[in-house]
Amino acid sequence: MRTAFVILNYKNLKDTISCIESIRSLTLGDYCIVVVDNGSLDGSYEKLVENYGEFPEIVILKSEENLGFSKGNNLGYRYVRENYPADFVIVTNNDVLFPQKDMIDRIAEIYDETSFFVLGPDILVRETKEHQSPMMLEPPTVDKMSEELEMYRFYLSHPKKWARRRKIQVLKNQLCQRSKTIRIAYEKLKKTRQIDRSKSYVDCCVQGACIIVSGRFLQAEEKIFTPEPFLYCEEILLYLKCLKNRYKIVYDPRILIWHEDSSTIKKISGDPVRRAKFTLPHHVAARELVLEVLKKQ
Repeated sequence: MRTAFVILNYKNLKDTISCIESIRSLTLGDYCIVVVDNGSLDGSYEKLVENYGEFPEIVILKSEENLGFSKGNNLGYRYVRENYPADFVIVTNNDVLFPQKDMIDRIAEIYDETSFFVLGPDILVRETKEHQSPMMLEPPTVDKMSEELEMYRFYLSHPKKWARRRKIQVLKNQLCQRSKTIRIAYEKLKKTRQIDRSKSYVDCCVQGACIIVSGRFLQAEEKIFTPEPFLYCEEILLYLKCLKNRYKIVYDPRILIWHEDSSTIKKISGDPVRRAKFTLPHHVAARELVLEVLKKQ
């Protein structure tokens, strides 16, 4: 069994090294790790080559510019596709750790049961105890995405209000995770379908911090993320692509990963308002792209 990992690094070398070492601590058979330095230009690439250049199973790729999340990951995915025909490809954020030594065996077991194209693990933010996946059990409607887009367009001109809203969202998520009663009440209020993240789901939208694809997906798709927003909504676009092509997506909590949410963004700027000014244009552009795809489908 052959497993490939794709990790995207952007000015966050410490987390990238922790992620690599976490992978190397797993029980692995034939494997490779492809790290894409996404135009960091801060010495990250050179340091990665210095640390891992002598390991044949670790490949360090360099982009001269920041390609964004989708294109950066697609660069690593394409390398795997052309050079390392794997049974499974794990495309992971660099702020992720893998606590289960037997994770690869668990993935293989789930594949034997489901023949998935895409597998999403249980993604736990340890600091807040938030479980981030799956994101949704049904695709968004055109009306819902239009509503969301208008919200982000409003906050584009009001970044301070967005920063305050984000603080409230984090608190709400913590309360929902800690209390089933509060979570059920909130989901009824918002008229959303309840997600019990201790259960498995099929054909849902899995969160993008760690996405596992099988050899079936690798053979069928030249890129993992298409279209290619610079940042955000990649997993929604992947979800829509899979539904269109009838690729089975599985969420299974038997696979657990730990995620330090948005650590790269936080390292770029510690100020919430400055982060809002950076992220909001990408939120808008990504949702414009999702809306375009939804209207076509």
